[in-house]
Amino acid sequence: MDGTHTTVTVPEEDQMHYRGRKAIPTVNVLAVCDFDLQFTYVLTGWDGSAHDARILGSTMNNPRLKFPMPPPGNSLPFCSKFFFSYI
Repeated sequence: MDGTHTTVTVPEEDQMHYRGRKAIPTVNVLAVCDFDLQFTYVLTGWDGSAHDARILGSTMNNPRLKFPMPPPGNSLPFCSKFFFSYI
C-alpha cells in the first residue's frame, strides 16, 4: 500500500487546495497491491494537500468505499489504532 500524487489541471480558484509539497496542483492516489503485485484497490480524487494518513483513515472508516480489510480476528493492532486516532 502506498500513495502517490498525479498532476492535474484545476480552475484557478481551486488550485490552493490541490497544491502539494511541490507547489503544483495534484490529486492523491492510494493504491494497494497483493503479494503477486496485482492492484487490489485504487482510490483517487483527494486533493494534493491532504495527508496520506488522513486519506487512509477516512477510507478505512467508510464502508461504502469497500477498502480491503483483513478478516475478523486478523486485526491491524498498531496501524488501525494509529490511523483511527490520527483523523
